[in-house]
Amino acid sequence: MRNFNKLFAIAVLSVITFSCVEDDDFSIPETTPQDVQIEGSIITLNALYSRMVQDDYITTFDSASDAYTVGYVVSSDEGGNFFEELLVQDSPENPTRGARISIDASPLFTKYNVGRKVFIKLAGLSVTTNTEPEFDNFGNIQNSSLLGMTIGKGSTVGRAEQIGGFQEENVLVRDAEVATIVYNELEFTDLTAANIYTAVKFNDVQFDRRQLDLTFAGEVSDTFDGDRTLVSCSSNATGLFQTSTFADFKSLNIPDGRGFINAVVATDFFGENYTLSVNTPDNIVLTDSNRCDPSFLECTTPGTGGSTVIFDVDFDTTVTNQSDLDAQGFVNENVSGGSERYEFGSFSNNSYLSVNAFGQSDDPMIAWLVLPGMDLNTTTDEALEFAVQSNFDQGGLLEVFISNNFTGDVNTTTWTQLDAAIPVGPANGFASSFSNVPAINISCVDGTDVRIAFKYTASDPQGTTTRYHIDNISVTGN
Repeated sequence: MRNFNKLFAIAVLSVITFSCVEDDDFSIPETTPQDVQIEGSIITLNALYSRMVQDDYITTFDSASDAYTVGYVVSSDEGGNFFEELLVQDSPENPTRGARISIDASPLFTKYNVGRKVFIKLAGLSVTTNTEPEFDNFGNIQNSSLLGMTIGKGSTVGRAEQIGGFQEENVLVRDAEVATIVYNELEFTDLTAANIYTAVKFNDVQFDRRQLDLTFAGEVSDTFDGDRTLVSCSSNATGLFQTSTFADFKSLNIPDGRGFINAVVATDFFGENYTLSVNTPDNIVLTDSNRCDPSFLECTTPGTGGSTVIFDVDFDTTVTNQSDLDAQGFVNENVSGGSERYEFGSFSNNSYLSVNAFGQSDDPMIAWLVLPGMDLNTTTDEALEFAVQSNFDQGGLLEVFISNNFTGDVNTTTWTQLDAAIPVGPANGFASSFSNVPAINISCVDGTDVRIAFKYTASDPQGTTTRYHIDNISVTGN
């Protein structure tokens, strides 16, 4: 037995000795990225986009092509907010174009970290729009201003298929350079197709006050993505902030402060609106507690309404068309130069007023609906109530004001804004029902000709086109 043990030890020692002999076949592969020398032609992202447009929004490269494009990574899938896609822009600073590479590989951040320079071999790949375009009767694309560029496979316009994960090393060539991405400072209203899939900084913004009790994307109503609204404190313009329901931080509450956000620009699934997403919550720096919410009417006297009906309209009986509005003293006008204003709508035997900037060229479209004058001198505890259905919610504003010195012109009247909790609706459809806005206390306003007004501000050119339905407006008191 002792001899067996000795022989076993000698055998083990021999194996160890021979296995330590240097052999090129067993060397550790080089994993550190090297400076890349591309043997082929380089097409810039901007030139690639122009070629795609010239080719009717899809360009397919032959499998023998030696063409490459190059970009700097701006997305990260480490936090789960991006998945099986790599977003790149053509320069670390002041980019002129971005692109999305759709690839069946995950994780990507371990090799293609933010700022990493990457060459994309285009042989056998297609370059097309990020979403399926909309065409008119003459074959012209209608939503070209929101069409970004996706690199993938396939031959259908707007529907690039994923590059297979097994092709990753053949398609993506990472360079040794890791640049510092300088976020391009813009306003929501400055966004164009050239900004899609690039890194942008938005200063002096905050989340919509109506959404401050929500998480990023952890609500029951959030499907695939959570859509939240950012508001610019300098211009009052809005932006659509989007978080994946697979993001690690989806259940965190959105911050209630004011500050800046470093985001990556994309578009929604239908290519109808710009979206803003972050790689990590650290890209959201809203540390200023001094929000820029408007000043609202604050009554210290009780105002929950009562048994006396001061005003009431449901648009089903006495007011059913524009002539009725005129006859009863309503003011319904567009003050931005267009013709679109509040219109009558009906669904499931219920009539209401509807306002919508979709398809309008006003930038922005501003429409006012002023209710007939009310005498509030003979009642107390007055409160305003109404119902709203918010549809295709893309950030348009519906605000409510009050005045006791109406001049006949909404622009010269002194208005005080009411704190109306307008509901947030679904981004891509109709809300399931009307929501009753909580009673608004107006008991501290007196006068014999008190006017309440609904102001709608939205813009189709900017993609803020929420469609609001308004019904069951009433003012009661004692």
